[in-house]
Amino acid sequence: MENKFLRAFKEAFDLDDDFLVDMKDEFRDYENWDSLTKLSLIAAIDEYFEITIENKQFEKLMSIQDLYDFIIKSK
Repeated sequence: MENKFLRAFKEAFDLDDDFLVDMKDEFRDYENWDSLTKLSLIAAIDEYFEITIENKQFEKLMSIQDLYDFIIKSK
């Protein structure tokens, strides 16, 4: 499940497959974070996991781990 999540995450951020993601990272601190990346990330989660994240919920998620945990709890 984590590999699938990381694939979706990297796709949304347009990161290379070999880019090392630290689950403790705050994804909003990534250099290419912007409103389009946010929409891409939400869409990727919907596509890969069939989970809709409301904006209010999304704003509470800070780290990549938070996002992953949210997906696990929502399944």
